[in-house]
Amino acid sequence: DIGASGGNGIVLMPALSISPISEFRFQVNHEYFNNKNLNSLTSLSLTTGFSSNLEIYFKASTENWMNSAPLRRVGYGAKFIFPMSFEAVNYPALWFESVQGVNELENSLFKLKLIHAAVVINPDLFNSSPTFLIGVSSTNVSDRLFLATGISKTITDNIRIGSEITYNYYSSDDVRGSVLINKRIFSNLGIQFVSTYLTSPSLNTWSFSLGLALSTSDIIFFPRAIESNDKKLVPDFDELMKSLQDVEKKDETK
Repeated sequence: DIGASGGNGIVLMPALSISPISEFRFQVNHEYFNNKNLNSLTSLSLTTGFSSNLEIYFKASTENWMNSAPLRRVGYGAKFIFPMSFEAVNYPALWFESVQGVNELENSLFKLKLIHAAVVINPDLFNSSPTFLIGVSSTNVSDRLFLATGISKTITDNIRIGSEITYNYYSSDDVRGSVLINKRIFSNLGIQFVSTYLTSPSLNTWSFSLGLALSTSDIIFFPRAIESNDKKLVPDFDELMKSLQDVEKKDETK
């Protein structure tokens, strides 16, 4: 799902879906920047579902800057989807993540400590289901209002596209807009491509990202509903007893 893991590197918004219970999702992403100071960013994330409403993840990333040691980040996050829906809002969710830096560069966009806490909703509007996020982005420097929105659409069973835009993700008057493509290669293997433009007081750059998704369950972009007239694979107890009685009657007749 586009946005799965919530802030895994090449996407920043969490999707309103939960990983299957007791299963894991691992993602590795590499992002190239055309900025002369910031070269690339590599991130890893591991996500697992704890219930039908709760998901947690862990992530680590490395930023490669010109003429300096790589900046390293480690973090964790969680997403809780409320078990009740509201009119025109569907199922809202709470999202939280904390990212801690091992080292930092002066005046860099990426601060030593970054915390997000937000409410995410997915209303039905104009025959589509966009995602809206409102929350707080907190760093070791300042606290700011964090806003984001995104939308995605399944094109075929193997391709899904989407876009997102965020404001104050890094709590520095930054704006980041992305176009995303998810491509399933095999049943549990997929790739993601993202093109992003990021602008802030300290950094303006294009980036191009390539991500690899490996899943222990099938990657399904377009779930199929089970039809009500499908044949029963296992008969109920009464039907089973009736069939056995019919067989006994036939044997007695013979």
